[in-house]
Amino acid sequence: MYARIIFRPGSGAASLEFRELGGGFRVFVIDPPAVMASPAGDGSLKPLQRAMKLANRAIKLDTGNRHREAYVEYLKSVSFISQFLADEAEQKGGELLNSDSHKMLKVADQCLERARTTAGKLGESIYANNPRLHH
Repeated sequence: MYARIIFRPGSGAASLEFRELGGGFRVFVIDPPAVMASPAGDGSLKPLQRAMKLANRAIKLDTGNRHREAYVEYLKSVSFISQFLADEAEQKGGELLNSDSHKMLKVADQCLERARTTAGKLGESIYANNPRLHH
């Protein structure tokens, strides 16, 4: 037996999973990192607005040459969007994608591409700064 309950109180979200293991139930609490890392004031934002705010935070870090932090924030953005859309798909069934969902997928795609580019920058800087990696 398996059940998943999603809470979306005020400024945050948490998922609880109940799984039957060996005759008893275990509870797993899952807090999506992108949601939990959001400022408390983000609770009133729509999911698309929150996703864009997370992406913009990553872009600011990236343009400020804070590539490692930007990389993490891009991935948090993708994680938030993926989790939200998965939850939405589970809840709505046949009515999967509305216009905001399509926009969120586009933001996730852009964040993933920027994460790839930023990872490349990080790899180049690690390679350039470590003479043992030169062959």
